[in-house]
Amino acid sequence: MATDMTPYFIGWSILIGASFLLSLVAFFWSRSVLGFFSSFLLSAMLFVFLIIPAPIPNYQGYFAPAYVVFVFETFFQTKGSSTISGQVLILALGTVFILMVAGRYFSIKKKG
Repeated sequence: MATDMTPYFIGWSILIGASFLLSLVAFFWSRSVLGFFSSFLLSAMLFVFLIIPAPIPNYQGYFAPAYVVFVFETFFQTKGSSTISGQVLILALGTVFILMVAGRYFSIKKKG
C-alpha cells in the first residue's frame, strides 16, 4: 500500500518529527533541574502545543498547527477569527496537564 506523499502530508510528517525531537531535547535538558515528572510534563505539553491541529479558515478540510493559526488570525488578518484555534489550544493543553497530574497522583505509592 503506497502512501500519498502530498506536500500537506510531508509537511505534517516533518512537523511531528521535529516537534518530537524538540520535546525530547527539552526533556533531557530540564530533567536535571526540574526532576523527572516536571520535565516530562513540560515536554509533553510542548509536544502537544506544537502539533495540535486547528482548521484553517476559508480552507475546508485543511488544518495547521493551532498556534500558527491563532497568531496569524489574531495579528495578520483584518477580519480574522482566532477563537476556534485559541479554544483548541486551551482545551488541548488543559487536558494534557490534567491527565498528566492525575496520572502522577494515582501512580504515587501510598504509605500505610
